[in-house]
Amino acid sequence: MPGFTDKITHFVFYFGFVFLWGNALLLKTQNRKNVFLKVFTTAILVGALMEILQETLTKNRTFDWLDILANSIGALVGIFILRIVRKP
Repeated sequence: MPGFTDKITHFVFYFGFVFLWGNALLLKTQNRKNVFLKVFTTAILVGALMEILQETLTKNRTFDWLDILANSIGALVGIFILRIVRKP
């Protein structure tokens, strides 16, 4: 389990990020049509960009596809739970 601590952290962060941000947007807008897709897509793009930037701009951090996978799964579960909790 110690080897997966980083991936669990990525999952939990992106789950929380998507759930909280999506919930805030749903409370603010009348047009709920694309909120889920926009939040999910933005979260995935931000996570991938951060991986690319840490590889290119730092000396002690590396790009990791598994981090992007953990981010994506966390974001997907966040959207899924958000859709259940905030049913129209």
